[in-house]
Amino acid sequence: MGKNAVVKGIGEMNDTRVPIFVVLDEAHNFVPEEPRNRAEEALRDQFRPIAAEGRKYGVFLILVSRRLDKLDHLILPECANKAIMRLDSRTILQLVRGKLGLQDIDPYVLEKTVQFRKGRALIAGQWTSRPEIFYCAARRTLQEERDFSKKYWAHPDPHISTKSVQNAKHYIKNNNTKTKRRRNRRALASSIPKITGITTFQTTTTTTTTTNAQ
Repeated sequence: MGKNAVVKGIGEMNDTRVPIFVVLDEAHNFVPEEPRNRAEEALRDQFRPIAAEGRKYGVFLILVSRRLDKLDHLILPECANKAIMRLDSRTILQLVRGKLGLQDIDPYVLEKTVQFRKGRALIAGQWTSRPEIFYCAARRTLQEERDFSKKYWAHPDPHISTKSVQNAKHYIKNNNTKTKRRRNRRALASSIPKITGITTFQTTTTTTTTTNAQ
């Protein structure tokens, strides 16, 4: 073991590689499953060797995307480490589980991703012995796709007159009232017991006129 340790130490001393991290935000635009033209196909082909063999050269590829279904099927399996942030639905969760090969993770743990708040992520892969929930610190820089200012959300458009707003409310109220009336009539009709066993006869009266010819 001592000899191996010495050889390992010499190897580390002679290793002049400098780690380089290539981050692709909205990665489905750079490594798409179905390129739209030859330029996108050529760009995707440049990243395939990095994903497959970049580690031995000290180059690491980080993919960030919300559309796993659009990522290249050859690059995605090369991602040894995964970080799953909040998912919108259980349908998307099933898609992520299949695409990232997370079938071995406890379903109860995966279900938590649907309920995540901002700054939470589930990490899995080679960087942890078991799946763990990761808590991110608050960012210190402005986010490019940040939410609009609150002043644009909770207040009505000042160009809309008060009368227009009142008319809209009146229309909604009347529409709701009509809907309730229709529901009540249907409920009343369904509650009336149906009488069976009665046959309706139609009586036809025929009038005959006789004319005597003289």
